[in-house]
Amino acid sequence: MKEAFKKNREKLLNRIEMFSAAVIFAGKAPYKRGDEKYPFAPDRNFYYVTGIDREDCILFLAKTKTGVQETLFIPRDNGVMAKWVGANMTAEEATEISGIENIAWIDEFESEFAAYIFKNGIKKLWLDMENREWGYSLSPALEFAAKVRQNAPHMIFGDL
Repeated sequence: MKEAFKKNREKLLNRIEMFSAAVIFAGKAPYKRGDEKYPFAPDRNFYYVTGIDREDCILFLAKTKTGVQETLFIPRDNGVMAKWVGANMTAEEATEISGIENIAWIDEFESEFAAYIFKNGIKKLWLDMENREWGYSLSPALEFAAKVRQNAPHMIFGDL
């Protein structure tokens, strides 16, 4: 199955131009009340290119003259919390499902992203910019776009 997800990532990478990056968020389950959440369903674009159905994950893809970069950012081991909320996915499980070899921790995403785009001259960022619910909280992609615009105002945005 992971071969299908690899092919889907190749299709996406063929659509984006040189010195571009794509960031795709899995999303989060909304809260029902208190600490109770609704069942989680991953962002469809994220699932299409990874096969991962866990929340709080991010896929980073980039295309430069040195080649293609694929990194899947996942939450770290949640230790004793696993007893109550279930264990987080391991790096090995993420690679087995998605076929992505480069696995990193979600808490390192923003610093690694910033370093990569400046070091590699990324000029365009592709995000899922859909916003159907005006007046509600922004999607992770739209929140991230606002941060990027503030910290890298030269960046051009594309909608996946």
